[in-house]
Formats: sequence, C-alpha cells, structure tokens
Amino acid sequence: MVYELADTAKVTALFEGWPETMIWSCLQKVMGKIYVTDLEKPQSAFAFVGCFAFYAGEADKELVRHKPDGFVIMTPQNEKWADCIEDCFPEAKKISRYAIKKDTKFDKDLLLGLIDKLPEGYELKDIDKNIYDICLSDPVTKDFVSSFESKEKYLDIGRGVVVIKSGRIVAGASSYTRYNEGIEIEVDTVEEERRKGLATVASAALILRCLDEGLYPSWDAQNMNSVHLAEKLGYEFDHEYTAYEVSDDYIGGDMTLETKRLILRRWEDSDAENLYKYAKDPDIGPIAGWPAHQSIEESRDVIRNVFNGKEAYAVCLKSDGEAIGAIELKLNGHTDMTDRDDECELGYWIGKPFWGQGIIPEAAKEILRHGFEDLGMTRIWVGYYEGNSKSKRVQEKCGFCYEWKSEDIDVPLLHEKRTGHVSSMTKEQWLQDRIYT
Repeated sequence: MVYELADTAKVTALFEGWPETMIWSCLQKVMGKIYVTDLEKPQSAFAFVGCFAFYAGEADKELVRHKPDGFVIMTPQNEKWADCIEDCFPEAKKISRYAIKKDTKFDKDLLLGLIDKLPEGYELKDIDKNIYDICLSDPVTKDFVSSFESKEKYLDIGRGVVVIKSGRIVAGASSYTRYNEGIEIEVDTVEEERRKGLATVASAALILRCLDEGLYPSWDAQNMNSVHLAEKLGYEFDHEYTAYEVSDDYIGGDMTLETKRLILRRWEDSDAENLYKYAKDPDIGPIAGWPAHQSIEESRDVIRNVFNGKEAYAVCLKSDGEAIGAIELKLNGHTDMTDRDDECELGYWIGKPFWGQGIIPEAAKEILRHGFEDLGMTRIWVGYYEGNSKSKRVQEKCGFCYEWKSEDIDVPLLHEKRTGHVSSMTKEQWLQDRIYT
C-alpha cells in the first residue's frame, strides 16, 4: 500500500545529497507531496510536484507503479530505481536532462544589460492576478502557474515575468515550483516569437527580482538550448542525468480493471503474505505447472520477478481488496504460443477457498475485453494440462475454441512431461459472442 507521508522529516536522509529544489519543495512542505509504503520507518520514497517524480532509498516497484495521474517525468536516484521504472513502464521514454549548479554568483549589470535588449513593441510585466488567468488558459504559458494548488498560492509565493506584444503573452519566465530559499524557473516562448531573445529578457528580469528578495533562482535544463540560455545568464553547467517520460495515455503499468465483484490491479510487495497463503496449497500450483510456494519471501520474489509483466494482475474482491488469485495476458516474447505482437496468452489461477464461485470466469471475461478493446489483440491463446478440469471449464465458459493437443511437453518448473491442450479466441469470435450474450 502506498501512503502520503505527513512527517516528511522521516525521509530527509533518503534524499540526502540530491541537490534538487523540487525535492526540497516537498520535504519543506511548501508544495508537492511525499509518498511511501511504510509510514513509520520508510526505506523508500518518492517526491512528486508539478509533473516531476523523484525516487529515493531502496528501489521499490510498488512506489513506481503508483504513478500519479497524467504525464509524469520520473527521475531515479540510481540504476536500481531506473531498472524499476523500465520494468514497470517498458514504453517510458528515456531522456537526458541537464543539472545546473546551485551556487551561481550573478552579475547584476550583465542581467540589466540583457533586459535592455527587449525589442521595441514588447513590454515586460509581472504575473499578477489578471495575467495569472491568461497564463492558465494558454497551453504555452500554463506551466508558468499550474503547479501551484491555487491562484492565491501562486500570488503569495510564486514569482513570474512575462513579455507581452499587442496584448498577448509571447514569452515568460516563472516559478514552476517554490521552496523556502528560492524558486525553480520555468521559461518558454511561443514558437513564432523565438530567436528574438525574449526568453533571455524574461529570465534576466525574474532572476533580478529573486535576487532583490533574497531568493535563489534555480535552473534545470530540459535540453542543450536551455543549458546555453542558462550559461548566457551566468549559470554553470553541472552534469547530465537520466529521467523517464511516462505519458498520461500509457496502457499498463498502473492499469486497474473492474468487474461487478472484482478489482484487477498490479501486484504489490505487500501482497506477498496473501499470495503465500493461497500459493502454498499443493492443489493450486502443481496442476498449473509450478511448484507450491515455500515461504512469504519466495512469494515476494515471485511478485517482483514473475508477476511483473506489463499485463499481470492480482485478482481482488472489491469487499476487502486482498489478492486471492492471479490473471495475466502474456505478451509476445513472454509466451511460446505465438510470435505475433497482436496475439497473447491468457493465464490464471484462484485460491482454493474461492473455487466454484465463478470468480476466474468473471475476471477472464474482463481481461479478454481489455485485450481486444484496449490492447488491440486479434487472437488470445490459452492452455491447460491434462487433468486440470477446472481450467478447462473456465475456458469453455469464456467461449474459447479448442485447437489441438500436444503430448510429452516439458513442464520445466516441475521437471516432468505432460499432455497439454490449447484453445484460442479471435476478436471476431469475441465480438460475435457479445452480440448473443
């Protein structure tokens, strides 16, 4: 379970040595939030503000999977966190960003000279209550103010300068975030007004305002153009670092599916005890081709390294949210039933106390819908070993069509051979079944 942490002092040590002002905003409780999986003695945490998430401490997939809504830029503290992000969000875009030193000694005369280069026909204005509303309504300038929880909050602790031409905001520099000692700068220019030095003018004006108020104007660069602009203003480049862009329309990762009685959600480390409770039963795993679990630690390892597929879900009753079974669509590269990207394999099991209640057929019908509608699958395969009558019955209830039988196939986890039966369902068959059910 992931919790918002009120006592942020408990995770200060986890972020120690990370000179990132947006993390400081969260730790200082100026803006943003800190999330953990253990409220008492957190060993892992992520700080989230604006669209940025920073992951620190012991790498924890449960925290990574708890992706905030919308577009997020995830920044790992180290390679283990980077691996977690890549495992949880395989389609995340890996990018480079550029850290700028935080101890710049600015030349005020230089900054004043840059402001004097404002072209004729343009004017500088501070972001006030009226300009705030204009900024919020324009996609180009929205980020100048949108990270703050309210207009009142921005006007109280935010700082910003815009360039106006003919009554329109064409460029600006503003506090993307605020921390006790300063701001993190956001700068942008509308496309048709670029290469006129407007971003330089607005940035210089904002930096001077911060210096006059005793605030530090921190700068972090998205690209090398931003680095060059920072250097023009007097900053010094520090180092390049890795981050990941995860889009708001990402399918998978933190996907949750729902039926009348069930929630299908990502597995979490905290599910290990429940998983062990059901997976230790010798009537569950062996008939499906895997050995019964021997410990909670083994179950936790399975969650991290087996149930970590993009479309692997814990089957949970809505009544208590506890994991009672598993269901997965095994995508190309993780199944031997197909080598096509538009086909996959269905796998499932349920704890013995829940047999005979129609839970897996209910879960399977929803994940079939997800596979065909959301993931664009054209065929979904499924199989069972000879003697697994319960699995066979699930497939019949769901409408799968029998394809073939294979004898003497390897069951590698149990070091034996069995007879296997394979069925499939095409999207056309699934659509036809929906018409008549």
